[in-house]
Amino acid sequence: MYLSTRMKAFLFLILIGILGGIVPLLTKVALTEFNSHQVLFIRFGMGAVLIIPLLLKYIKHVSIKKIVTILPAGLLFSGNVFFFVVGVQYTTGIVSQLLYLLAPVFVSIIGYFILKEKISWRRIFSMAICFGGSSLLIIRSIQGGNLIRSIGTF
Repeated sequence: MYLSTRMKAFLFLILIGILGGIVPLLTKVALTEFNSHQVLFIRFGMGAVLIIPLLLKYIKHVSIKKIVTILPAGLLFSGNVFFFVVGVQYTTGIVSQLLYLLAPVFVSIIGYFILKEKISWRRIFSMAICFGGSSLLIIRSIQGGNLIRSIGTF
């Protein structure tokens, strides 16, 4: 069966969305057996084992300029994962996904003010959907009066 590049990308996006939704649950389960530092070591160790062979195969020359260019992004990504693993100990998996749901909104707003990026109507529409959906979840949980069964406690 032949799949176009667009269809392959669509299927991989769905797969990544499913896997990304499972991460908080798996992290909560892992935190019952290991402390947060051990979970981080295992996560980054598995990532290194998977990525280093690809780097050795496809990247022939690494310059200091390339390293300096990607170092801030790597540090921010590592910090994101660190704070996620440490923070998910103190909240529910659903609340952690709410925070990730709002991440594109925060990034777009910061990009607009700091980098002077133009925000398209399409991005504004998607940010409104993200913000509206997360607000709806939070408001419905508060109105229900039973936070423990919905999104957790404050």
